[in-house]
Amino acid sequence: MFVEKFIQGYLVSIGDSIFTNRKGKLDVSFSLPDTWGARHKNGRLYTTRLRLAAETRESIGSQSDPVPQAVIDEAFALLS
Repeated sequence: MFVEKFIQGYLVSIGDSIFTNRKGKLDVSFSLPDTWGARHKNGRLYTTRLRLAAETRESIGSQSDPVPQAVIDEAFALLS
């Protein structure tokens, strides 16, 4: 499964976990445009600001900026 959507300026990606100890689970990633990071197909660079476990909504990995709760709720609605 892979879902990608822009929500209130955030690039939200839902897909297989990048962590080896989370095999078979999904991560929900929230990214913002920046001057460095992964290049999106739209040509802009994005850095991940928050990554959450899809099954628990717990933060996994590092977190650099708070993400508005409305953005998180809309992203998790994509899972249902």
